Amino acid sequence: MHPVRSVEHAECGLTSSAADEVRARRGVMSCRPTDRMKRLYHHLVQHRWGEPADLVVFDRSRAAVPGALEQVHVAIWDSDASCDVTSYMTLGMSERAIPEADHRVELTLGVRGHISRKHRSQLATLLANLAEYPFTHERKIDWWERLVDPGAIPAFPGCPQLLLAPMFGDSPLERFPSPDEDVKVLAVVPITGREGRLLKEHGRSAFLDYWEENGVDIYSPRADAPERRRRTLRRR
Repeated sequence: MHPVRSVEHAECGLTSSAADEVRARRGVMSCRPTDRMKRLYHHLVQHRWGEPADLVVFDRSRAAVPGALEQVHVAIWDSDASCDVTSYMTLGMSERAIPEADHRVELTLGVRGHISRKHRSQLATLLANLAEYPFTHERKIDWWERLVDPGAIPAFPGCPQLLLAPMFGDSPLERFPSPDEDVKVLAVVPITGREGRLLKEHGRSAFLDYWEENGVDIYSPRADAPERRRRTLRRR
């Protein structure tokens, strides 16, 4: 697994292999999910998206440099006729409370349309790396915070930053039900440099207004349009 870089250049220790993914598909895990992971998984299956197409397992015991989490599973729901967004959700990050916070976290990410097998796998790795970040750096994370230097984001080459936000949509999942109501869901949203500056300098309302006024599809790859150069006229 490649390290995720942020302002503080986080490095994560989890690894995954093709064999792990095959084991997950067949229901044979290299490490057993915890009771909490099982509850969250069953809630997603029964009340949200149904059975995932894949469950990629990242196991600390296989890492050259062990991370802070014993294991992270990344469930993947492929786009289909009823929903054209491929969705990801971590399971296992919430085994530890976020430093200096009273909540736990799981991460989700969505990509509209077809994505290549390479990007599909790389995005799972990205989320597993991000799950390690608050624990390896003892840093609190919550909604409306940014990672300004996460490294290359698969499938989103024009988005150099990541926003952590509440889930968007008609019926967003903000927290899991009891007994896991302390588990918040943070949506990982790739954003452009201009969007990041707008959020930092003008706040959340101006940022969301910009998205709405410009019809931004947060699940689709995008890039900032080139800024127009001002022409200067020279007198003869």
